Amino acid sequence: MRQRWKSGCVVVVAGCLMVILVLVLGGVAVQRQVIPPPELNVCVGSSCLVAHTTRFSACPPLIPCRIVPGLVPTQDLYTVSLVDKVGRPGSRAKTKVLLALRLKR
Repeated sequence: MRQRWKSGCVVVVAGCLMVILVLVLGGVAVQRQVIPPPELNVCVGSSCLVAHTTRFSACPPLIPCRIVPGLVPTQDLYTVSLVDKVGRPGSRAKTKVLLALRLKR
């Protein structure tokens, strides 16, 4: 009985380490664009999990870019957000960013 309990703990710990390893390696692969980041929009009740890639200006907002005029450098950002919709009409949804990952080109 004691041996079975020990081996069960080893299996659970090994499984947790494998899950963590897969998540970390998957995040690195998405960041380096080895695999494309998944687009996600899943809703359960009034809460939604949304993941998408956005492009924004890579220049600071108050400092002009010293690049060719008309060409502004951009940065891709992969975000995973939790959106909580409120049931009242006219009210705004609450958004909480869970992950923001800058993608390398």
